[in-house]
Amino acid sequence: MPARAPKRLRRVRQAGRRSVVLTPRCIDMLALTGLVRYLGSDQLARDFFSSADRCRKRLRQLFDAGYLHVSVGSSQTTNIVSLTREGLAAVTAARPALASRVGRSGVIRLQSVGHHLAIVDIRLYAAALGQARTAPLIRWSNGGSDRFEHFGFKMAHLVPDGLAEFETEHGPIAVAIEVDLGTEALAVLAKKCERYVHIAARRQVDALWIYAPTGPKRRANIVQLIASHGLAAWARVLDAELVRARPVGELPSRVLTPKAPSSTTTETAKVRGVGGETLATDRRVDMRGDGWG
Repeated sequence: MPARAPKRLRRVRQAGRRSVVLTPRCIDMLALTGLVRYLGSDQLARDFFSSADRCRKRLRQLFDAGYLHVSVGSSQTTNIVSLTREGLAAVTAARPALASRVGRSGVIRLQSVGHHLAIVDIRLYAAALGQARTAPLIRWSNGGSDRFEHFGFKMAHLVPDGLAEFETEHGPIAVAIEVDLGTEALAVLAKKCERYVHIAARRQVDALWIYAPTGPKRRANIVQLIASHGLAAWARVLDAELVRARPVGELPSRVLTPKAPSSTTTETAKVRGVGGETLATDRRVDMRGDGWG
């Protein structure tokens, strides 16, 4: 008997509207959802609640009140949460400075959900790590951002999945982000490594993080690839356990940046999840990435 195809995402609609008091945590949850456009209920649970059950209850209240859409996949996948018009209006009313940065998800394409959620995972990890190390995540950029041209990615024909910029007592640190779900051939990854050698040599980007939640064999192959290109001190391969348990590890140092290749080289504390700063302050984190819509 052929395997059953996974259920398509379907939009669950409210049978009736119920009022709910929006607490500061509710606003933080709505703000995070609007900044990343959509995310998994398990990601909200990790950032805002002590248990998944408590998260589900609060999401249900926000859903019933008309602030959230919930898209349901199969029994093995997380629910997908996004803002309604009412939810977006609530965020912009409570946090007017975020008006140009938050938005609704638009059409959620099944084939891109896994990759998108992985980017949200590593983005939340970066922000939590920055806060733990007293080095706030002050900017997150997605594919298409003009920040990529500034750091030389366009010249190298690279479009990372993200760019995390931290503020430290020794100056800014920039980390390129790649998400690997095991769908690209190793030969393609090898080509990327060749290009990243030149990015590392420019000494503007301090590290490359490759988030590979697929399995140990795939991660071992990636580790071997980056080592063969002389990037072992500059690039890290992260697994799902580390990223989701956060924060563990240290921020990169410019001291570890490889030398140039030779000619023969082939908003409250909870909203720290999207930036290292409290969203109520005047100095705002730029979250206007082009890849979230």
